[in-house]
Amino acid sequence: MNDNRLIESLEAVGLIDRDFRPDAVLASMGAGVIVLPVHEIEGLVWLPGVVERLGRHLGKVIPAADVTALIRSSVTDPMLHRCALERMRFRLLNLAQDVVLSKPAAWDAESLRAHASKLGSDLGDLQNPEVILDQELAMVSSVRDSGTVEEMVRMFPSKLLAAAVGVQLGMKTEKLFELMSSALLADP
Repeated sequence: MNDNRLIESLEAVGLIDRDFRPDAVLASMGAGVIVLPVHEIEGLVWLPGVVERLGRHLGKVIPAADVTALIRSSVTDPMLHRCALERMRFRLLNLAQDVVLSKPAAWDAESLRAHASKLGSDLGDLQNPEVILDQELAMVSSVRDSGTVEEMVRMFPSKLLAAAVGVQLGMKTEKLFELMSSALLADP
């Protein structure tokens, strides 16, 4: 869109959450796409600097080790399994899309039929979903068990983490985000 010059002074860019997308899928999105360093934008509030500012705002010291332990304990097995499954789906979709978007050698009927036949064969030869699932389970388990806060908020849904942390702190998620916002505004 930036190259077509139909609209003067247009610079189209994209800002996206990581969601469940593996790095390889994000890398294939091309120039102009800015990927947040967190699963969802709400994950920004769990980064150590933001949590530290919340602590100062509340008049408390919140050790990074406590935040790490709290987030790690919030990643339940069902959350871990869902994350692995969603990441597997994105990888398979990306592989299938590459195959399906390929072009025939020529645009005649015979070439189209040969291409369609090859697509069927190529789709059948895609990587085994069970192998991909095992790889993703290993990765997300490793991040949960020994990853940094940054790695955890990059990998796991922030809204679910916020809800779990809010319960542990005895407050609703909305109140937690309200406090985070107040802390950021009060302590630039």
